[in-house]
Amino acid sequence: MLTGRNQGRGRMRWLVALLLLLAVAGTSAWLLWHDDEGTPARRSGVPQAHDSAGAARCSPPNLTGVGGRRSAAAWRKVIDPVHRAACAGDFTALARLLGGGRPTHFLTEECTGCTSADIVTMWRDEYGFDPASLARLLETSPVVDQGGLTYERGDTVAVFARGTSRLPAEWSAFFVRCHEDNMCAMLAPSPSGAP
Repeated sequence: MLTGRNQGRGRMRWLVALLLLLAVAGTSAWLLWHDDEGTPARRSGVPQAHDSAGAARCSPPNLTGVGGRRSAAAWRKVIDPVHRAACAGDFTALARLLGGGRPTHFLTEECTGCTSADIVTMWRDEYGFDPASLARLLETSPVVDQGGLTYERGDTVAVFARGTSRLPAEWSAFFVRCHEDNMCAMLAPSPSGAP
């Protein structure tokens, strides 16, 4: 027959075993959802930046020539998220921002049938894209025209379309190597490849 003391020890063992099991399960779950550096892992297939791009210090994006405060505020809502993602080296956020979430209408180097994640992966793997270079590009003075804003720095070009009454303004094009693409040559305000 069990005494009260033995029952107490049995309950204590069960409690310790349960706490140990919960600790192991919690640690396992944390490891599954975080990468080697302790930051949340991204499962979208979009590459993550682990180099200097993630630690870039950025100035605000340049909106010189966009008009009054109201116009600048409207453009800031479109450009700031792209600039922040580029400055942080956040490939996932950049992929989400392509073409207002519709990558099929986003102009870039040829990538037939690509998803947003495929496009960003192509920029990184095939063209050596560093997101900090996009942040620096957006810190240069844009060319403002009826179609929107075009940023050009060296051979890199980013275009933000002004939108219409039905469609909002959006990040509509980005070329890592403008000189290699005929469409970019038409969009770029000056000859591509100029340093």
